[in-house]
Order: sequence, then C-alpha cells, then structure tokens
Amino acid sequence: MPAVPWTRVKLAALLACAGVVYFYRIDRASFGASEAYSIFAATQDSLRAVIAASLSFDPGKPPLYQLLLHGHLNIFGASELSARSFSACFGLITTLLLYQLVATSVSDRAGLVAATLWSFNPYVVMIAQWARPYSLLAFTVVLSMYTLWRARRAATPVNLALLTLSLAACLYALMAGVLCVAAAMLVIATDYFRERNNSIAAGAAVLASLVMFLPFLTTEARQAHSLLYGHWLDWAGFPHHVSAARILVVTVAAAAALGVALSPWSNRFRNGRAVQFYLIWTLIPALAITTISLALRPLWAIRYFVPSLLAGSALAAICLDRLRPWLRVAVCTIVVLGFVLGISIYEFGRREPWTLMTVLIRQERGRHSARFFRKGFDHQCRWDGDGRISGGILPGPFRSVLQRWRAPHGRGFLRPRGGTRRYRSSRPAVRRSVADQRQG
Repeated sequence: MPAVPWTRVKLAALLACAGVVYFYRIDRASFGASEAYSIFAATQDSLRAVIAASLSFDPGKPPLYQLLLHGHLNIFGASELSARSFSACFGLITTLLLYQLVATSVSDRAGLVAATLWSFNPYVVMIAQWARPYSLLAFTVVLSMYTLWRARRAATPVNLALLTLSLAACLYALMAGVLCVAAAMLVIATDYFRERNNSIAAGAAVLASLVMFLPFLTTEARQAHSLLYGHWLDWAGFPHHVSAARILVVTVAAAAALGVALSPWSNRFRNGRAVQFYLIWTLIPALAITTISLALRPLWAIRYFVPSLLAGSALAAICLDRLRPWLRVAVCTIVVLGFVLGISIYEFGRREPWTLMTVLIRQERGRHSARFFRKGFDHQCRWDGDGRISGGILPGPFRSVLQRWRAPHGRGFLRPRGGTRRYRSSRPAVRRSVADQRQG
C-alpha cells in the first residue's frame, strides 16, 4: 500500500480544524436582520417567487444564492443550523480550492500556507457562519481564478467551458462579480500583449460569461444605480460631492498601482507570473471599491473585499514561502494565534442573553410564569427613574422582559444611557416600586 503524502495529511487536518471552527455552535445566535432577507426569499413556494422576493427585498444581490438556499432548505429545513451550514460548506470547499490553486501555481507548501491564512481569518469565519451570499461569492471567485489559471496554461474546451461557467456564477452570486470579470480581462490582456498563447481563447470564454449574464444585466444596472444614488446603502455612507482634485488624486494612485502590477518586472524572479496574477486580482476589486467610496459614497464594508482577501492570502503565502523554514513557521504561528484571538472575540460577541434572562426571571417571578422573548434592537433606549425603558425601537415583549430583569438587579448587558451614577440615585425608588408590585 503506497504511503499517503504528508501534504495531504496536513491538508486533511487543516480542513478538519476549519470545519470544527465553522460549525462550532453555528446555531447559537438567532437569525440577524440581514439573514432574514435570505431566509424570507429562500422559503418561498416557487423558484419564480424566490427570484421576485430576492429582487424586491434584497436588491443588489442576484438570486443565485437564494435559489441554491431554497433547494437546501427544502431538504434540511429552515433552521439556523441548516441555513448557516450551507455557507459553512462553501467555506470548506473554498479553502480546498484555494490550496489547489496556489499549489498548482506556486508549490504545495505555499498552498497550505494560503489555505491556513484564509480559513482561520476571523472575517472568513464570520461569513462561513452567516446565511448570506458572501461565502458563495468566495467560492465562485476562487473557482474563477483556478479555471482562469488552467485555461491560460491549456485552452482545452473543458477548461474554457469551466472558465465561462465559473465567471457567470460569480456574476450571479453578487454584484462584486463584475470586478472579478474585470480582473480576469486584465490578466488576459497582459498575456495578449506579451504574446502568450491561449489569451484569445480565454478572452472569448470571459466574453461568453458576460453573454450568459445578459438576461439579468438590465435589472443589475437599475439596482446598482438605485443603490449608489438612493438611500438603501445609507448605513454604509451617504452620497457626497467630490472635488475634481480628489478624483484626480484617486485616478493617479489607481494608475500607478496598476502600472506596478502590469510592468514586466514579474518575469525577472521565481514565481513572477503567479505574483502578477494574484496582484491583479488583489488590486482591481480593492481599487474599484476605493474609487467608488471616494467618488460617490463610502462602501468600506469588509465583505465587499472578498476577492482581494482571497488573492491577498495567496500573495502572503508566496512571500512567506521565500522565508527560512523557522521564520516561516514563527510568522504563521503568530498570525494564526492572532486569528484565534479574533475568532474568540467574535464568538463571545455572538452570545445572546436569553438563557441568563430566563434563569433570572424564573428566580424572580416563579417557575410557572410565562416568558416571551423576541429579538430586538437597543438603539437610543433610556431608563427613567422608575426603572422603565423609554424611547428606542425595542419590541414590547422584549422591552417588558428587560424592565423586569433590570429593575430588581440594576445591572446587565444593557447599561443606562445616563451612566451608572444616574441609575444608582434612582435605585431605592426602583426597589420600592418592585416591592409594591410584589405585595400587590
């Protein structure tokens, strides 16, 4: 029996650890407000209704994720575990594909480093436990990069067809897929001007993916315009006027960065072609989002930088691969430990107080009292002198539960808006009120 390569053992261990992290108490938190859009669209009765709900209530996101999630939920149910495990599975496949891509373009060792840096990134863990299309976007992006690399080496009909389908899936996964197509076209243009073979065939495959996206192009353009110039993205930043000087500075900086990426210096050292490939995939999405943020409105949400994070992990792996073994291990260990700390903070922040609140209310009101819980928001809430919540947008049952818990105990996860001094001054009145209610 032939021995199993040590690299495969390491990769299997990495995937197992990533799976434990991705699925660890994945159903602990309730569905968030943004996840509710995905669940609402995916639980419609028909595919047509899924598409209609997705376009109406979650604009800017083509319906591929909702359609796939619709089939998944029909089989496994619409629970938190089922909906989020769909994203977690795509996260594991993305890690495997990223290893295969970097191992093919650089080396197996660099592939393991890139997969490690990507899989344990706290942001990657977040999107892997989130019922939103960003984990699917990461999968389609790394699949597009892998098929593009193969098509550049051998323009066989299978490789070209896979490139077309992967880029089309990237376009239908999220609006950011347009940036991936732009990066692929720039890579192919670089190959063409350097007289490399297969560039025309690969370019035709990319154009074919755009043709496949034509049925949705009008809807995408209309929604993109409403998102950038309307009020749907006001949470990210408001539209603003930009001076000509700022636009000039942004244009010059973007041109300089692309000039460095496209210059022929990459042919002068080892793995130069791979470095240029990943550098283009890192810069194009990042520069496009930065330009839109400075010229139109701020869009600095990190989830929009998924393509840049993927390619950036590969670039970092190439740099670490050139270090001495002991230094490479030390740097990777420090980075992973930092990621673990970030994951711990994220998991701690996802804890919800319902269990503790149930215990406290049971101790205060009796074992057989009814308890109603609803997830709500605590923005702009104030505590008056009687220990009651005023203002804010808390639902009634949630507001009532907080009042019952806060009034007798005077502490908890929701602090008074005026500070603890203001609340301590009113604590005797609160206690008298609670005593009167008990006697009544």
